[in-house]
Amino acid sequence: MQGQFNSSDTHKYSVILPTYNERKNLPIIVWLLAKTFNENRLAWEIIVVDDASPDGTQEIARQLAKVYGEDKIILKPRAGKLGLGTAYIHGLNFVSGDFVIIMDADFSHHVCRNYRGFGRVLTTWRSPSLFRNSSASNRRTTWTL
Repeated sequence: MQGQFNSSDTHKYSVILPTYNERKNLPIIVWLLAKTFNENRLAWEIIVVDDASPDGTQEIARQLAKVYGEDKIILKPRAGKLGLGTAYIHGLNFVSGDFVIIMDADFSHHVCRNYRGFGRVLTTWRSPSLFRNSSASNRRTTWTL
């Protein structure tokens, strides 16, 4: 998949962010992720999987999609609080990137820079998982950063 920027890294990165009552955290984590991807000239998208948060998280996600673009912030809500693991699985159905990063929106996975292994994408002090999306063979390879 071709990255949209003039960069040696021509991959697209998909981040799956499960949310439940993350109205206050979502704008910050999206800004940090967007800043990191844009500074490193990487193609990206964020899939927000919300479990019917009563605090208005979905409305915030819709507003962020207007700011960053509906191709960058993709809201995929679910009917109720169905759990973290199934939220990641749900999000995997909608990714379009070559690599998939799964992390939490509550800052238990903090966004920071200078990871050299994948074009200085992301790393955390509590490692998220990074998947290689191999659509041709319908198989995913998993790395933990």
